Amino acid sequence: MADENQSALAATVAERPDGAARKAPAAAGVDGASCDTGNQGNLVPETLIGKVIDGRYKILDPLAEGGMGSVFLAEQTGLQRKVALKILVCEEPELVQRFQREATALAEVSHPAIVEIYDFTAHAVEAGNRGCLCMAFIDGMDLADYLDEQPERRLPPNEVISLIIPIVSALVELHANGIIHRDIKPANLVRFLRADGRPGVKLVDFGIARRQVDPGMTATGLVLGTPPYLPPEAFLGENATPLMDIYALGATMFELLTGAPPFTADGQAKIIQRTLHEEPQFPDHLASTPLAGLLGEMLNKIARKRPDAMQVLEGLENVRAGKSDAPAQPKRDPKPAPKATRPLRPIPERLVANHDPGTRSANAVGGSIPKGALAGLVILAIIQTSVILYLLFGR
Repeated sequence: MADENQSALAATVAERPDGAARKAPAAAGVDGASCDTGNQGNLVPETLIGKVIDGRYKILDPLAEGGMGSVFLAEQTGLQRKVALKILVCEEPELVQRFQREATALAEVSHPAIVEIYDFTAHAVEAGNRGCLCMAFIDGMDLADYLDEQPERRLPPNEVISLIIPIVSALVELHANGIIHRDIKPANLVRFLRADGRPGVKLVDFGIARRQVDPGMTATGLVLGTPPYLPPEAFLGENATPLMDIYALGATMFELLTGAPPFTADGQAKIIQRTLHEEPQFPDHLASTPLAGLLGEMLNKIARKRPDAMQVLEGLENVRAGKSDAPAQPKRDPKPAPKATRPLRPIPERLVANHDPGTRSANAVGGSIPKGALAGLVILAIIQTSVILYLLFGR
């Protein structure tokens, strides 16, 4: 039965190479809910260059395309600032729902590592009455592209920790508000340089984010996310939980440290099989680092055994500070305190006042001998001695 379920789930996964998501029209997820490219009502990004959307956003250049929307660099004319404008690619009802959900999710949280939302328009006439989401423009590079620029396609542990800690902090905020991102991966983490020259990072693309309790938004058999970063339970039809984000972040860290996610293969079905049945193999250069234990916990196949976002944050802070190389363990009930024992009674002074530690007193082995018994023993000894003398010399 499990194999049948896996085959059915694999069939719902769009067969596309990993990494193409951020460039190709199938970017939104792996349930195939992207726009039909044959639909004549679909958005053609090139036709929008130079247009002013909603009377205030002048389209300058295309930035990225996805299964749900195209992102443009635009100028907010009134404030003369650059913004990122995400326009819904087509008008599929499910995609419209997700687009509105993305705007709501972004509006409900505020965190330095979460992309800021400025405005939302449900029907922009200039964009064919499609929804438009205006966000802060991040002049940077997603970590998938950043990784491609590295000589060995991997980053040193210290840099990974510095990049991931703000993201974990953002997850603490999201999960506290009941929001699950569901598509954490290097392509959705954007690295940029702050005004002081220090690198920063932002979590983007909340297109398939959802509330932990979000009725009406789940269809049976659909798998949302990107397979190399999804935990086993995502392929087994279980409800989304914040611990799915923890696994995805662990897979992302694994890739940043090694150059590839924990499980890779030709085709998504094989990735699913490996995720369900194999354990991640840590290369030698990673196995000996303090991060290996923490990653092992984050990539645990049993969701309830993974640490939560706060525990991951504490674990990373400890590793960075050199305080501990132990993995963050899921919180467990503390062991009950041992029962109190009765205190020893003090030895009476009459027994220790004249006690010589070098000798063993009669009190220590059985108490004192009565005087009457001692006199009887002396008399008995005299009688025995007299009898012996009489037998020897009396005759």
